[in-house]
Amino acid sequence: ILDVIEGVTRDLKVELAQTLGDENPKVRQAAFRLLERLNDTQAVELLLERAEGNDPRLAVESIECLGKLKPSGAVGRLLSLLQNQKKSALLVGCCRALGQIGDPACIEPLTKILTQKGLFSRLKSGRAEVRATAAYALSQISHPRAAEVLISLENDSDPRVREVAQKVLKSSHPKKPAPRIINHPSQRDGAIKTQK
Repeated sequence: ILDVIEGVTRDLKVELAQTLGDENPKVRQAAFRLLERLNDTQAVELLLERAEGNDPRLAVESIECLGKLKPSGAVGRLLSLLQNQKKSALLVGCCRALGQIGDPACIEPLTKILTQKGLFSRLKSGRAEVRATAAYALSQISHPRAAEVLISLENDSDPRVREVAQKVLKSSHPKKPAPRIINHPSQRDGAIKTQK
């Protein structure tokens, strides 16, 4: 029985590899859903290969699927894609997936997107969307350094980056309750004391 299951699984992966390239978006989405359910090293490897491939549509869809699976082993290759990519749709996808994975190793590369203007000189358009997505991705990483970076961007020129930074700032500095005002019975002159 195990031999049959192993053979079917191998055949299934071959079929999935072919189905991911199908022109029909419904067929492709069904293949991605099946890969999400499989969620094993072979599925992740297949998605990474497609993410690094020459078909931009398939690359973006594969990166989105990786973000849903959150495989920590994919971080290095996604970071490599992030650093070597020119298409803003792929950069946005990489930022989203890295944020969903939430690995602190992603903090510095995402920070570079937000702080270095030269990094995006190769982009003709889409820079603002990539920066906003990088900011949101940082907000998904539970690490003090990610919060520090975002708080430092509280006055960024991009309103979407500012919004993310301000949300992080509010969540890291909750409002202190106002002091309670009480009438203390020992006060003869009716003075009011505050209690912390």
